[in-house]
Amino acid sequence: MVKRRAFIASLAPMLAACACSDDFDCGSEPKNAEDARQKLLSCETPTAPTPIPPPAQPNTIEFRVLGDVVFDPGTNGVEIQYGSTEEGTSRVLSTLPWFSSTKTFKDQLFIVLNASATGFGVLQVQIIINGQLFREASASGFNPRVAVSGLFSK
Repeated sequence: MVKRRAFIASLAPMLAACACSDDFDCGSEPKNAEDARQKLLSCETPTAPTPIPPPAQPNTIEFRVLGDVVFDPGTNGVEIQYGSTEEGTSRVLSTLPWFSSTKTFKDQLFIVLNASATGFGVLQVQIIINGQLFREASASGFNPRVAVSGLFSK
């Protein structure tokens, strides 16, 4: 009899930790070994904790301006305007080729890239997102101007 009570007492912490079904009274202490066994059998399996999702990977946005332009005298390069709704717009004067990149955790952005030159030649602009071509355009002739833009959504 003493062994039976010790056994029942040893089950009490396990029984208190589980959530029982409606057909068994979870609030009462088991009176004997059979009660303890029934209580254990009627308990639901505890739910596993929700896993923590891995940290989000940033989106990499690359701006590219390529081409070949013979500039008019007194002109130093290609005027480039680029940006996004997150970072705003920047303007630079550069030689070709020109590259710039940024990273963002935003899942939705409006992105723009414009280029213009004073002279004769070809201009090509590209927006690359996460290694994939997002937008591309080109222009040729005298004073080429080219622009691309779009709404990126992950």
